[in-house]
Amino acid sequence: MTAWTRYTFQYGSGSSDVDITVEVPVHKCNLCEFEYLDEVGETIKHEAICEHLGVLPPSEILKLRENRNMSRAQFSELLGIDAQKLSRWENGTSMQSIENDKYLRLLQD
Repeated sequence: MTAWTRYTFQYGSGSSDVDITVEVPVHKCNLCEFEYLDEVGETIKHEAICEHLGVLPPSEILKLRENRNMSRAQFSELLGIDAQKLSRWENGTSMQSIENDKYLRLLQD
């Protein structure tokens, strides 16, 4: 069973931690009642963290590159970064710095 649920999680640590609330699809096992988030839920959480930090989410970085009809290699060369780093930004396994995010936003305009 899956239900869209208001979900609050902590981001950060110590005095800088914050509660972030999002609507996510929560899956529940009918047998044991275990609840979990799938890839969609985790993506929603990641995008909420990006919003909190004021940086572009992975989907926007990918869209920026695709709108320029550039390969990952071409776009990473334009940015002056390694293609693997760009790949991690686009798939959400790492997050760009504020400085790199400002540069990405300049390319959006």
